[in-house]
Amino acid sequence: MRSAIVRLSICAIGYSADHWQEISTGHIPEPRNAHVILYGARSSGPYIQLKYELQRQDIPFESRDLSDDANIHELNEKLERIGKAVGSVNSPVADVDGVIVLKPTVRDITKRLH
Repeated sequence: MRSAIVRLSICAIGYSADHWQEISTGHIPEPRNAHVILYGARSSGPYIQLKYELQRQDIPFESRDLSDDANIHELNEKLERIGKAVGSVNSPVADVDGVIVLKPTVRDITKRLH
């Protein structure tokens, strides 16, 4: 437990050192031009809600319906890299610049966009 606290403290210090100007001025950087792909079943409530929220916040994304075999294959290849399979995860899944986020919220995605 103690080593986890030490690691967390080191990460916080490193972040502060890298971003001290933004922190001191209260400046929040504009989202970078990241590529977001959202995978989900067309009838999935969480997938529909997340798409709506991303559109409402003007966050560009590509939508991939998992009723299409090609999209399932594409997602499965990405999930295999993190030791998962399509059948073992719930919809939605986001790919934000190559980083897979399982059951993401809008906040999860926007954090990766900064």
